[in-house]
Amino acid sequence: MKDCTFEIKSDTDLTENNGRYIRGHYDMVIFNPDFIKNNCYNLIKAQDYTNFKSVFPDKLPESAILYGIEFMFKRDPIKYSRGTEEEKGIDLFIKQIIQDSDKLKASFDYKFMKTIKMIVFMKGSDREIQELIKNKINKLSINEIMLCFAE
Repeated sequence: MKDCTFEIKSDTDLTENNGRYIRGHYDMVIFNPDFIKNNCYNLIKAQDYTNFKSVFPDKLPESAILYGIEFMFKRDPIKYSRGTEEEKGIDLFIKQIIQDSDKLKASFDYKFMKTIKMIVFMKGSDREIQELIKNKINKLSINEIMLCFAE
C-alpha cells in the first residue's frame, strides 16, 4: 500500500531500498471454523510469515476467512468548494477508501475470504459533501463499500 494504491507483491519483490514489503492487516475477520479446527494457533494468527508459507507454500488456504471487514473513520469534517484544495481532499479520501477496498477485494479474488465488507464512517460534513462522496463511490460500483454518515 503506497500513495493510495494497493498492489500485491510476491515474496521475492523488494522495495525501492531493497527491503521486504510489510504485510497488510485486516481490521476484523471471522475465521472459518474448519480452518481453526485444522490448524494450530500460531498458524491461524499468521504473525510468523515464514511458518505460514511453509504450510501453505503455493496457495493461500481457500475460505480460511468467512468474513473480512475493513473500517474507516473520517474524523475531521471535509469542507468543499469546487476547484479548490478542499475538492482534492475529497478525492484523496475516496482514493484512501478504494485502497482499503482493493486489499479486501484481492483476498476475495484469491478465495482466501468468502465475504468482504468495508464500512466507512463520516461525521460532521454537510449533506452536499456526503452526496458528492456517495455519488463518486456509487459510480465505481464497488458493492463491498458501505458509507455511514452522521451529522
